Formats: sequence, C-alpha cells, structure tokens
Amino acid sequence: MRLNGVIASPSFATWTEGPAVDIDALTRTADGKPRCAVITLSHLTDQERQFVVTLILSKLITWMRSQPGSSDLRMMLYMDEVFGFLPPT
Repeated sequence: MRLNGVIASPSFATWTEGPAVDIDALTRTADGKPRCAVITLSHLTDQERQFVVTLILSKLITWMRSQPGSSDLRMMLYMDEVFGFLPPT
C-alpha cells in the first residue's frame, strides 16, 4: 500500500522521466574508464529515499549476477549516513 501511495503521488511523476538506472553507465565511461558516481538523496523525502535506495540496490544486484567470475574488484558501494536504512546493531 505504501509503494502504491508513493507511485501515485504527484512528486513521483519526475521519476518516470529521464534515463533508466544503468549500473554499467554509473561505473564506467563510454571508453571503459572507471567512474565515481555520487548519488545525493538529501533533498528527497524519507519515502523517496527508501525508493531510490531500493531501486539502485536492486539494479546493482541484477548487474552483479550478470557478471562473470573475477578475482578483481569491479565496483564498490559506499553509503554515508546509512541510519534509517539498516537496523541498528
């Protein structure tokens, strides 16, 4: 029900525009060089933040599962100020 409320809200209309989330494009330039991508969520509501983090992590997991095995680091994800996304220990 909450997801339906987010999707139906007028502020969500912006999320249906623009390019799709592409992990390859976030991690590499067109010529294959590594890239640093910073995604800022500070201007979003809590529901929108949860939605964006879920979307990005879902795309990342799909991308990881499509990659062949490797002993090299291909990508690193760092989340600053993760309070509210993960339960405290």
